[in-house]
Amino acid sequence: MYRVSSSRSTPRPLPPQWAPVSTDDGKPFDRVFVINLARRPDRLDGFWGRGPAEWPWEMPIVHAAVDGDTVESPDSFKGPPGAWGCLQSHVAIWEMQITAGWDSVLVLEDDAIFCRDAVERMRDTLDCVPNDWDQIYFGGQHWQANKMPPEVVIQDRLIRCRNVNRTHAYAIRLPFTHAAREVILSPFTARDVNLHHIDYRLGDMHASGQYNIYAPWRFCIGQSRGSSDVRHGRAGRSAHVSEHMWNKFPIVEPAGVA
Repeated sequence: MYRVSSSRSTPRPLPPQWAPVSTDDGKPFDRVFVINLARRPDRLDGFWGRGPAEWPWEMPIVHAAVDGDTVESPDSFKGPPGAWGCLQSHVAIWEMQITAGWDSVLVLEDDAIFCRDAVERMRDTLDCVPNDWDQIYFGGQHWQANKMPPEVVIQDRLIRCRNVNRTHAYAIRLPFTHAAREVILSPFTARDVNLHHIDYRLGDMHASGQYNIYAPWRFCIGQSRGSSDVRHGRAGRSAHVSEHMWNKFPIVEPAGVA
């Protein structure tokens, strides 16, 4: 059975791949969370059904998402209600991490879809990432990659990110969690409404060059198709999104490397 971080109806039995297994991986994540709106059990069922062939780490805890359609956002926030709910959902996990003192947390969203060798690639990334990492994006989208392409760390294995968009699959370390919470909850003053979304604000932090943000050579967790709980299309309806791994981007040698 899976755990829920706030009240929720009795969960259904999980597919067998989520059953705990014995590994020699240690404990790379103190907790693993999957974010899901209580009114979207279909998305949670889809998440469990799309799981990898074998999950070797902490069982994902279902974190009840903040429903942006039912809570007020500050007047300065100009994004859609779903974006406010998304922001608050991630910040709530970060605050739990800060309170508990967890060194690293893996955060997944319920539209995450695992490629066939996702666990193998995640393990490889964890094996070779420098010890001073702040965030690892196992899934995401390299934003403005033509202007700020990710840089080679280890050929065919690891890259350093300069601006990552999307929040469906990332690990985060405690020191960066403190910094990210402060930035994400700071006043919303940007004229560009996109910069009121949590992933764009995190991307600005990445682009500053002050933090150590990494990803596998190619993302191993994508986003499944369906209706978005964050983005709105025409007439305020949920936008339809296509399945995507976001793996088309340039990679360059670090500055100063011949």
